[in-house]
Amino acid sequence: MTGFFKELASFNFNYVLDAVSWRLPDWLFKYVRTYLLCAERPKLLCRNYDSHFMRFADVDDIPLIVPLGISRRLIRERLDNGDRCLIMGKDNSVHTIIWASPGKRYLKVGGAILDPGDDGVIFYGGYTAEEVRMLGLFPTAFNAIYNSFVSEKRTRVYASIHSLNRLSYKTHIRMNFKPVGEATHFSLLGLKFTYYKYWPHRVKKFTVFIKVPPEGLFWN
Repeated sequence: MTGFFKELASFNFNYVLDAVSWRLPDWLFKYVRTYLLCAERPKLLCRNYDSHFMRFADVDDIPLIVPLGISRRLIRERLDNGDRCLIMGKDNSVHTIIWASPGKRYLKVGGAILDPGDDGVIFYGGYTAEEVRMLGLFPTAFNAIYNSFVSEKRTRVYASIHSLNRLSYKTHIRMNFKPVGEATHFSLLGLKFTYYKYWPHRVKKFTVFIKVPPEGLFWN
C-alpha cells in the first residue's frame, strides 16, 4: 500500500487506476494502457538447449499447457482459429511458451484491434517459468516461432506490452522493436471502451462495445 499512496501523491494515475483494476473483477472495472511494438527483423541472442524439447503444440499437448493458467477451452479455441503455440521444456513440464497469430485479432488484454497485414504476425502470451528465467529460453523459443513465419514471408512482428511492464518494454527495444501504437482500454459494469492514441493502421479513434469486440473478432 505504501507504493500505491506514493504513486497517488505523485499523480501517477496510470499506476493507480491499474492497481485498482487488479483488485476488481474485469466486468466491474478494468483499466490498462498498452504500447504496441513492432520489429521488422528482431535481434535475438539464442542458445542451444539439447536437454530441452521444443515443438509446436497440438491438442495432445493441452495437458502440459493447462498448468500455466490457460484453460483447455481457450487453448483449443486458439489452435482451432489458426494460432500457433511453441512450447519449450523438460520431461513433462513446459518452461517457456509463446503464441502467435497471423490474422486480424482483438488483443483482449489491451482491448485493441490489430491487423498484422499480409507480411506481419502478432506474438502474444509469452511466458517463462520463474525458476528458469534469465537462462535465455524465451529468446530461443521466440526465434524458432519467428523463423516459421519468415518462411511464409511474414517478417514483421507485433507485440503488445503493458505500459507498467518496463522490463519487458526495454527487452523488446533491445530486440530491435520500436513503438508503433498506444491504446488505453477500460471497462465499467460490462461496458468496454478503447481509445487509440496512435496505431499502425486505420482504426476508429474510440470504440465502445459490450462483452464481445467489434467485428466479431477472435480474442487472443
